[in-house]
Amino acid sequence: MIKLLLDRGAPLEAKNVYGGTVLGQATWSVMHGDPSIDFVPVIEELLAAGAKIEDVRHSLMTYRVFIVFSLLFIYSTAAAQVVERGNATWVGLKPGVTYKLKGYEVSEHITPGDKNYTRSAYIKRDGDKEPHLFYTHGRQIVVTLGHLRSLVLINDWEATKSGKVLVANLRSGEKRQIDSAALKMYRQHARPDRRLWIVPEAYGFSPHDRQVLLKMEKEDVSAATEEEGARASQTYKEWWYVVCSRNGQVVREYRTNKIRRRWWWTYRRCHL
Repeated sequence: MIKLLLDRGAPLEAKNVYGGTVLGQATWSVMHGDPSIDFVPVIEELLAAGAKIEDVRHSLMTYRVFIVFSLLFIYSTAAAQVVERGNATWVGLKPGVTYKLKGYEVSEHITPGDKNYTRSAYIKRDGDKEPHLFYTHGRQIVVTLGHLRSLVLINDWEATKSGKVLVANLRSGEKRQIDSAALKMYRQHARPDRRLWIVPEAYGFSPHDRQVLLKMEKEDVSAATEEEGARASQTYKEWWYVVCSRNGQVVREYRTNKIRRRWWWTYRRCHL
């Protein structure tokens, strides 16, 4: 279909309501679009047809588009789905692929349904006889195992411009969303423009797994023009939150874009 449109002279540099070109939308879709679709061939066709990378740089999705474009070939391999960030090893699960890490392995399988499909995430720690099903979802998740090996921290990108943070307890089977209180506090204190899509993202557990570090990310902006989008984006504040892993209670709000290395709070009690 892409080749047919290009052969018939479809414009490459026309912009959508967000200020993005065709190439910009395609690179954005790599991370946020339907995970069952391979967007790499689409991008290759657009580049071969002469799509301008420079125009992607000036779209409303400035850095995220360029980061995705730069990592395009990295994400095509299973090994590249494993990322070290802070004190955590994060894994972006891919159906049919098993990721073997230090002390455990994780995998994901797809089960077709009547109207859609379900993605089931499994973990097998050293000493486990069988893999444990710890989470089901419909799109894309990134996970990390806690230091005490009983909790899994999950960034669930449930929709194109939204996500949620959960903790799965491998002992009880319970799953808890822990980002709601922090997001509510951020909207009250930071007062971002309503046109901004703010999504909480987890960065890791504290050493005792009782606390979780969250960052409020500006995922996108809904604006009619690039100028409106730029004005709305000026209201974004890159703040961090420490919450209890058990119930999402906010322990600390960091009103800064840089977080200290020892971000957790030992005198605030959060029970597992």
